[in-house]
Amino acid sequence: MIKADLHIHSHLSDGLGSPELLVRVSISRNLNVISITDHDTFDGSIRAAKYVANRKLPILVIPGAEIRVVELGDFLVYCASPLRIKGPLGNLDALIELADMNNCFVIPAHPLNVLMNGCGYKAFSQEFSWIECFNSWTFPLLNYITYRLANMKKKKCLASSDAHVPSQVGLFHTMFPEVEAVETADDFLGLLSRQPLIKLITRYSIKTIKDRLTWSIYRNIVGGNASTVI
Repeated sequence: MIKADLHIHSHLSDGLGSPELLVRVSISRNLNVISITDHDTFDGSIRAAKYVANRKLPILVIPGAEIRVVELGDFLVYCASPLRIKGPLGNLDALIELADMNNCFVIPAHPLNVLMNGCGYKAFSQEFSWIECFNSWTFPLLNYITYRLANMKKKKCLASSDAHVPSQVGLFHTMFPEVEAVETADDFLGLLSRQPLIKLITRYSIKTIKDRLTWSIYRNIVGGNASTVI
């Protein structure tokens, strides 16, 4: 069985903590697979993967990013190798084409949460086989509606933390109960292609809500920067 949290932010975009710290926190939470999906850049996942490789740590980092498509919303992108891309992009077709050329997955992030740039009902169209149905920073009712619509449209669901603070990492995650281990990003993306059996884990935490609210206020009002947090 493997446990994956595929939506985490570091201080390279708007999260609290370095990619290296988030790797260590993920290991302490018994996660097997993660992706550092900073906004409009693969840099966080690149740093995390180098840290894991250099220290031979027992976790797999999937190259990923959360890419903004102008006037549509945010999309999680997972690849075997990082893309040379900087968002935001002008249209979804450009992102889909780039992903297809590089055998990447594009997954709508928190689609019904318009306050977080979800893409709305576009998420349920034929371009996407997976959807982020459960996001720990999205209202529970919206998560539930997303899940029900995904089932109706025969989409696979991810549960992920959308962590912006370390205490949020792994709070929501996806389990793959029939899989013992994956060694490479190619292996994991191949697993997603096979539409595996999954289990969605969702746990809310008052402490995490407090931590993230505090961090959001600090960043947006005080103008904080977390680049010194290791």
